[in-house]
Amino acid sequence: VGSEMCIRDSEERHRIGMDLHDGAIQSLYGLALLIEGASEQVERDPGEARAALARAVDRLNAAIADLRSYVLGLRPIGGSDRPLRESLPTLAAHIATNALLAVDVQIDPEAEASLDRAAREAIFYVAADALGNVARHARARHAVLRLRNDEGAVELEIRDDGVGFETDRAAGGLGLRNIRERAFNVGARLELESRPGTGTRLVMRLPARKGGAA
Repeated sequence: VGSEMCIRDSEERHRIGMDLHDGAIQSLYGLALLIEGASEQVERDPGEARAALARAVDRLNAAIADLRSYVLGLRPIGGSDRPLRESLPTLAAHIATNALLAVDVQIDPEAEASLDRAAREAIFYVAADALGNVARHARARHAVLRLRNDEGAVELEIRDDGVGFETDRAAGGLGLRNIRERAFNVGARLELESRPGTGTRLVMRLPARKGGAA
């Protein structure tokens, strides 16, 4: 058991490092270049320097919001023992506030009751990654997060009205790769529907387990 926990911890640290490298660290690196360029324009073109610094402030605020959302997504549901009907609305509200995004959350208590701890954690993390992707990339105004029973399975659905993308080109992206790994680890099936201009719909379906609220 101890070796399995070490492996899981190592994998999680690797995932966190990759997420931060692809997200916040790249944003901060770009911010440093922007500020450096502005400093070189202070004497030559003060107006442009002020405009560049204003853009830098906007990017810094976005990076701070992104980190806050990411840290919230890292909070393990098993550590706080909070049910999904509490943790998912909290997650959605935090991301919505930082991204100026309206998120409609619908949680069926009966669907949650049929899940074991591993499935609940997977659902929480998939929702965190998926909503984080919406906030960072979709340029959406509205999103829906829904957890419900559907024909003997529990279905997590997240959809948005954003810009969409070509799914085959984004298949190797780190965020989607993390989502697929989490779904696979609990025996869930994942469906992703999107194309440019039509928004995105992600569905995670996993078998309901009787007496699963352990």
